[in-house]
Amino acid sequence: MSASYAPPPRGFGTSAWGVALHAALLFGLFVLYVIYVPPAAQVFDRYALTLPKATRFVVSLSTLVADYWWALGLAAGAALAADFAAIWALRRTGAAQAVVLIATVALLLVAYGALTVYAVEYPKEKLRQALTR
Repeated sequence: MSASYAPPPRGFGTSAWGVALHAALLFGLFVLYVIYVPPAAQVFDRYALTLPKATRFVVSLSTLVADYWWALGLAAGAALAADFAAIWALRRTGAAQAVVLIATVALLLVAYGALTVYAVEYPKEKLRQALTR
């Protein structure tokens, strides 16, 4: 008797790589908020800069992420499980909808990361210009 191979259910691969992509992007945002933003916030405090609203929001969110990383990790896990279920359901009805969901969420996460970097770098560049005068 030979064991028969049962392929994974339809849509599993798409769901898995979609969730892996979203998890990697979320981890990248986490790294931005825990490692990249706090040193910049210290520079802003040291020079008593008046910050734009976007930068103040990013600094506040960085503090929140650093203080409640464990709760945000649980929330991210739940969101990724829901993401897997949504991609799976869409993939079973048609590949195009699942790919659109994966791409949309990925682009939103990348855009949010880019806006975060801009919100931090803009005041840093203004400070560099002021210090070189």
